[in-house]
Amino acid sequence: KTALFGTLGNKGYLTLNLKLFKNTDISFAVGHLEAGKNSNEQRISTLKQILSTKIGEQGFDDSPNDGMKFKNSDLWFIIGDLNFRIETSFEKSFELIQRREYERLIEFDQLYICRLRDGGLVDIDEAKINFPPTYKYISRSNNYVNDIENLRTPSWTDRILFCHKNNIRNLEYLSIPSIMYSDHRPVQASFEIDVKQQNRMDNINNYSNLYNNNINNYNNNYNNKFHQNIGEYINNNINIGNNNYNMNNQNNYEKKQNYHEYMNNFRNNND
Repeated sequence: KTALFGTLGNKGYLTLNLKLFKNTDISFAVGHLEAGKNSNEQRISTLKQILSTKIGEQGFDDSPNDGMKFKNSDLWFIIGDLNFRIETSFEKSFELIQRREYERLIEFDQLYICRLRDGGLVDIDEAKINFPPTYKYISRSNNYVNDIENLRTPSWTDRILFCHKNNIRNLEYLSIPSIMYSDHRPVQASFEIDVKQQNRMDNINNYSNLYNNNINNYNNNYNNKFHQNIGEYINNNINIGNNNYNMNNQNNYEKKQNYHEYMNNFRNNND
């Protein structure tokens, strides 16, 4: 949250940290930064705040934390509607777009200018932009908004930034003009990254521990099932024995009754 000293949630960012192969930290920040052409200082301040945010700590929280700073991750990305604008007129911007002279147009981009001038942004990198500005379109159209009341200079508000390091290489960076549900156009990027080499003995120990854990789990499950089955078998046989015993007693009783009835009938007939 970045509005009203971090208490309101109309703009802000989320951070996420993952560990690849137990030894490479990769972090993501997904943000929707302050809007408006005149809010560039706030946007730059928020970018710096993201870079210094402790992993797992809420933004704009200065409380002590032993966690790692976002920018110290082995790899990191900042993604979202970062809201940076073009510092030129609608007419000039539109003219360069029509000519597809994006290299000239980027020279008026607020983020591009700040990265050249502000040493606090040297850790940030971005691939070459070779697509039209992603804002502001007429919804469900490929035309920019150009009426006087809602006029916005077309700008690259939607960005994918990444760490300025040797272990990451951009493969592509483009917009998706076919998705026209809003006044923005989404962007996508592909990267090739390097991860830290894991010690071979660590791998062997990890696999050994995994194997032993699986064996122990199997043995525990087998033993539990075995004892359960033995218990059920004994109980079933005891029940069967009791049933047979009861049936034999019943049969013997019925035989005695039949014998007494026969003898009584025999005596009565002979009398």
